[in-house]
Amino acid sequence: MIPEASMSPARLALAAALAALLALERKAFLQAMLARPLVACGLLGLALGVPSEALLLGAALELFFLGTANLGANVPDQEFLASAAGVSCLAFLVPAFPGPGASGALAIAAGVALLFGKLGQLSDRLGERYNERLLLASAAERDLTRQLGFALRGLWLPALAGALAFAGGATLGLLLRRAMVSLSGEVVPRALGFAWLGFLAAAGASAVRSIRVERAELWAGGAAALVAGIQLAQVLASK
Repeated sequence: MIPEASMSPARLALAAALAALLALERKAFLQAMLARPLVACGLLGLALGVPSEALLLGAALELFFLGTANLGANVPDQEFLASAAGVSCLAFLVPAFPGPGASGALAIAAGVALLFGKLGQLSDRLGERYNERLLLASAAERDLTRQLGFALRGLWLPALAGALAFAGGATLGLLLRRAMVSLSGEVVPRALGFAWLGFLAAAGASAVRSIRVERAELWAGGAAALVAGIQLAQVLASK
């Protein structure tokens, strides 16, 4: 966990720049899987000072988005923008959930990540239309330098989307942390802990379905019920 004072503007700016570069890596160059949730969350979490919590979120998001592919007219939810927003939100929430695992913070960050995954789907569609117009304009040019200029103009949109997703997640994390600090008692953190278990079950079901395993939902539901039962037994035993 990191104290509020260590979340400096310089650290946030550095992490936002990293998010922009990773968004470019996903669409424009290299494409070495650095923008996949597991790797991206780890890198951004390291930049923000929450590496262990970010890796937990990244592993769950990796399972949830496993098997998604941008093929043909299909535009899936955007897994990197989900990761960038989720980790930046998580970095602000972790101090509000003391204790091992910070499952409450992870549950909220996962919800924010899924929201930005949907928004990223819209961003990808807009980006494809923009790139189509650039391609038509470039085809009408005979000067190679101008054609290269059109190609480079297509890089700003994914970079901007990555930085904005990071900033949006951080803003939501700051607002939600203030709301959580004002709450008292253990009911909300425990409820969010169960919500995190539910998300892990959904992520597992998504991963199992992506590799074409029959009855994926049944296996995931059974695992979630087992883990929830163990958690509930621990809570009752502690009273």
